Amino acid sequence: MAQQFQDLELTPKMADAIMPFVEDPAKEWYGAELMRHTRQSSGYLYPTLAKFQKHGWLTSGRENIDPRAAGRPPRRYYKITDAGLAAARTQLALFSQRYALPAPAARPRLAPGAGAL
Repeated sequence: MAQQFQDLELTPKMADAIMPFVEDPAKEWYGAELMRHTRQSSGYLYPTLAKFQKHGWLTSGRENIDPRAAGRPPRRYYKITDAGLAAARTQLALFSQRYALPAPAARPRLAPGAGAL
């Protein structure tokens, strides 16, 4: 069942976690793949993915495999929702503005011949 969308304010680590979904909205990501891509630990990433899912930014599902034949458990795949993509783009733009480096200030120049004493 799809969760109803709720807005979130991104933290820097949340922005890192949602960025792969924004960069490739059609892709379904699984946890270990996201951990490698974002360099975030499972202890942070999985609760963050659950939070995004709870707020309707992501959906998830398990792959349909035979664990014995594959030699591993089924993966849970995450995909960004349309509402999540729009919100993520808006939040990332605001985030970029909020944390943008200031433009370098013009440094006054000395007049010729007005060097140090």
